Amino acid sequence: MQSKLYLRFVYGAALVAIAAPVFAQDTGSPSAQSNAVSSSEAESTAVQATLDPIRVSAPRSAQDDAREKLDLRAGGTSVIGAEEFEDSRATTLSDVLIFAPGVVAQTRHGEETRLSIRGSGIQRGFQLRGIQLYQDGIPLNFADGAGDFQSIDPLALEFVEIWRGANALEYGASTLGGAVNFVTPTGQTSAPVATRLDAGSFGQRRVNLQAGGAQGNLDGFLNLSLGEQDGWRDQSATRATRASANVGHRISDSLEARLYLNYVDSELELPGALTLAQTNDDPEQAASRYSELNASNDYEMGRAALRFTWAPVENAEITTSVFYSERDRHHPTIFGILDQDARNMGVDVRGVFDFAETDAARRLVVGVTGAQYLADEDRYSNSDGQRGTYRGRTELDGRTYTTYAEYSHGLSDTLTIQAGAQFTRADRTLDNLSSPTQSYDKSFYGLSPKLGVLYEISDADQVFANISRSFEPAPFGEARVLPDLPLPDAQEATTFEIGWRRRVSGVNIEAAAYYSTIDNEFLALVDEDGASLGTTNADATVHRGFEFGASFPLSETVALKASYTWNDFRFDDDASFGNNNLAGVPPHILNARLSWAPVSWLTVSPVVEWRGGKTWIDHANTVNDNGHALLHLGVSGNLFEKAEWFVDARNLTDEAYVSSTLVRDNVNGADSASYFPGDPRSVFAGIRFRW
Repeated sequence: MQSKLYLRFVYGAALVAIAAPVFAQDTGSPSAQSNAVSSSEAESTAVQATLDPIRVSAPRSAQDDAREKLDLRAGGTSVIGAEEFEDSRATTLSDVLIFAPGVVAQTRHGEETRLSIRGSGIQRGFQLRGIQLYQDGIPLNFADGAGDFQSIDPLALEFVEIWRGANALEYGASTLGGAVNFVTPTGQTSAPVATRLDAGSFGQRRVNLQAGGAQGNLDGFLNLSLGEQDGWRDQSATRATRASANVGHRISDSLEARLYLNYVDSELELPGALTLAQTNDDPEQAASRYSELNASNDYEMGRAALRFTWAPVENAEITTSVFYSERDRHHPTIFGILDQDARNMGVDVRGVFDFAETDAARRLVVGVTGAQYLADEDRYSNSDGQRGTYRGRTELDGRTYTTYAEYSHGLSDTLTIQAGAQFTRADRTLDNLSSPTQSYDKSFYGLSPKLGVLYEISDADQVFANISRSFEPAPFGEARVLPDLPLPDAQEATTFEIGWRRRVSGVNIEAAAYYSTIDNEFLALVDEDGASLGTTNADATVHRGFEFGASFPLSETVALKASYTWNDFRFDDDASFGNNNLAGVPPHILNARLSWAPVSWLTVSPVVEWRGGKTWIDHANTVNDNGHALLHLGVSGNLFEKAEWFVDARNLTDEAYVSSTLVRDNVNGADSASYFPGDPRSVFAGIRFRW
């Protein structure tokens, strides 16, 4: 890969290291130092005194604040803390989000993950669509709506916020799936020094180094991960270097600036999907020609973001963020080679104003976001994994402008009405220099209103309901003009949601049910080899589901955590598919973990993963996968005060199963190359030190 982005990150990280102390120094509080006296002085001035009892309470964490913030939403939300996944393999988003209700996170192979919330982008065979990703509240997706996960380092996360559906309006997201915000530590919340070493099956080995600290008005955090895995299938090796840094400066009591830097150098081999017969016969094999043509998705990315947080008065906060990223992508497939040079840039301004004078809510959120995505794509034939005949260039220019507002008004201390709306303009310009008839220049406009109600039954219980609209133009990867296929219209939906949550004495329960009627849902079309034939719109579809998550102690040493998601996605009197189920989604998803911690040096955690019902391979509902049940076992504990260890054993019964599938329109009952075999029995272990 090219080295220019690496050098830029190194220069930026050096500035971070110079600007902020890396190691925290415990010099004591200023008051303690100023009041310190020598022993002789203490002896000469000693007096007897009786002190009033002092009440000590644990300080609130950023994760506590995030959960409280999300509980103000009249809709389904979740917070996943790093403690939920750090004592595990923690290499993919499916490891991170396994206990997030409403989230479908399936590992295809290696670090490649398929992510969907409420059916968003479930048919997309690559990257992501239908969910807005953020890092520390700053947009990660490209301006055309597409996103990927290779830049996310699970070991560099403090917690994850999940805003399902239109509940992400507070961040300006208007897609069907909502938003996921990955929150990283700062020098104020991280350990001074931390390191993790882990290794395991399929040749996995990884080292993670972190350092952070605060001094005066400055704080800084650095993270570096080096990892690789040989993969259990042919042509499935991965290698990644991920580095990130942030430095914050408290300029005044009301103004803070924070700079974020990220660098990723990732190589991801692609083994491809197999037929069911191939999966049963030899699941380790790569799909036909994938090894010979070195199918892979390799890229180098650098990203910088600068955020200013200004609180001019006590109950007002205005956040301004500017962000820029570059990505160089080399993507050999069995159909050719794509070389992509992409830039993404934007600005986001968001204000939160609290007018409440009593316990009744009076809160206004307003914001505006503008972003642009520019990319040059050169295409070649694939000659044994090398660039062959030049096939032409495509130039992309995608721009998205969003304005949003939401107001929460308490009719009483316990009843709050929330009303908001978002207006989106999305411009898509594609110049196909070799095939001008496939070029286009089109703008999409959408208004997405929302109305919700939140009622506090008690200090521990809330119920909520909302109705909302969502709007999503197709990203460039699916917006193609072909002779028999026009450019797809924007996907729009109306969603009804009701739910309940309970937070009390270590008990956390959340449940939500929703019903979405969708116009122009994107249907991705592929041929028998999995090659994209473009994207079209369905006439009408319905998504409905139930999401449940719970965690609570059963005793002083035993705790239970579980999530369950029911998915029912169907066509609605479609001309081709009638009322069939949409393909690609398991109807039932259950994950449960029972943790037993008799002593500090030992925690035993069996985990059950169940996928029930028929996952249809095609929209015609002629072939399906029957799901699976897996048993995992985690064992972890403290070695001593500053060291922790873990062993993560996966698929203990060595079950042969399908982890994910491709989506097709109609395979006529035939066995197609649509299956990604799941990992066999495996073991991963690691040790973590914090100073």
